[in-house]
Amino acid sequence: MNIASTGEVTYLYPIRDPALGLNDPTTLSPSDPLGLPLQVGAPFGADHILAMETEGPATDLIAALQATDGSADIRALWNTLSAAMAQENGTRIAVFPFHSAAR
Repeated sequence: MNIASTGEVTYLYPIRDPALGLNDPTTLSPSDPLGLPLQVGAPFGADHILAMETEGPATDLIAALQATDGSADIRALWNTLSAAMAQENGTRIAVFPFHSAAR
């Protein structure tokens, strides 16, 4: 997930979209590298990438996160993340803040 400087939420991974040639696996071993070929564009400013890790399949969590894509409903995202953490299924969340600017 990305939370843009505008508050818009963008779902990043895993994406399964045959039209775009994307067929990301829904599970990865912690030792597997994950490459996300991302490009940063306007609006620039402070963004936050959220990464989630679970100890098992997270089908419901993935669907709930995908439902927030394109919205600025941070409360819905917060509620989804809070519910995932409350399930005690080993869900861990990391936040990676970064700043971007035009070249």
